[in-house]
Amino acid sequence: MVEIRVHQLLHRFYGGPQGWILKFGALTDDQVAALRPVGEPVPAPARLEPEDEPLLAVLERDGRAGYPELQRATGRSESSVRRRLAALRASGAVYTDVEYQPQVLGHTVVAALWITAAPAALHSVGEALAGHEQTAWVSATAGPSNLVVTALARDTAGLYAYLSGPLGQLEGVQHVDTAIFQRRVKQLTYPVPR
Repeated sequence: MVEIRVHQLLHRFYGGPQGWILKFGALTDDQVAALRPVGEPVPAPARLEPEDEPLLAVLERDGRAGYPELQRATGRSESSVRRRLAALRASGAVYTDVEYQPQVLGHTVVAALWITAAPAALHSVGEALAGHEQTAWVSATAGPSNLVVTALARDTAGLYAYLSGPLGQLEGVQHVDTAIFQRRVKQLTYPVPR
């Protein structure tokens, strides 16, 4: 059986630029800070403009693309590309993400959790879930469930312990649907060199 669901994400509690790998503790706080982009965050998100499309297309194909390649793709000067990319990164509209296999870190089970929380508890449940070490992505969503979570565990016993423990003890959680990823058909956004 194949099923496709489409939902609008309403609010991200965790994920995106805050990757699960940070929860793993592989880097110290100083090392994480050293890897963050330089520059003050912009108070409001930068607005993506139609002329940003060539820039984003190149970065989607290869996030390691250099300024000369971005300059050629956009027709802008290299300094203009630098400034625009810095503004997009500082605002959070563009961020660097690293794709990895959680199995390499000993987490062999990845599951999507569709959670229904009482409306009055939606924010507090989302915030609590964002703090759990097992969660890689937590967002409020439209649809039959109002939260979507990507959870990781070392094995199915670990997932069960999470569902019946920290998640199961959250006040305001009314229902949880769990779907373990058996096989990912598409994850990488770029071709893997062979």
